[in-house]
Amino acid sequence: MSLRRDSSAVVTVQRRPDGKVQVSARIWFPAGKLIDQSEVDDYLRTLTSTCDVKWIAADPAFWPSLPELEEEKLPIVRWPQQGRNMISACTRTYRLIMDGILVHDGSPDFSDQVSSAAPHSTDRGWALKKGRTHKRIDSAVALAMAIGAMGEPVEPAPPKLMILRGHRATPD
Repeated sequence: MSLRRDSSAVVTVQRRPDGKVQVSARIWFPAGKLIDQSEVDDYLRTLTSTCDVKWIAADPAFWPSLPELEEEKLPIVRWPQQGRNMISACTRTYRLIMDGILVHDGSPDFSDQVSSAAPHSTDRGWALKKGRTHKRIDSAVALAMAIGAMGEPVEPAPPKLMILRGHRATPD
């Protein structure tokens, strides 16, 4: 769950019949110190009960209700935001964007968070961090996690809904 002034995001990913990867985000902004985790968890429950959800990629680091959701049989895939995972996810997301394969719903909040993310170079590659403006980038991180957990591209298939409950907690 988000800490301090961070937001939380659920990013949905669908592969379209034309080969494009359609993404959208539901973003929660703090109305005080923290986001109400039960709202995000209830949103995931609603999605899994109304859509054909294949998996929910999740970083368990700041998600205390994860075991409860796993007990409820939500299709949780534990996907930590660490080193190799984020480097390959960010690289893959960038490639999909540059190749014109990744498309989104035009949400201004989602666009702002994605454009506010800055590359952070490491000796193994690069990942995302907050840019100089220190704007929220939580849905950008959630997007990279969703694309990373999605695996390698496959031939276009009927759309499948995959969701990610993403967050990024960074100290001030």
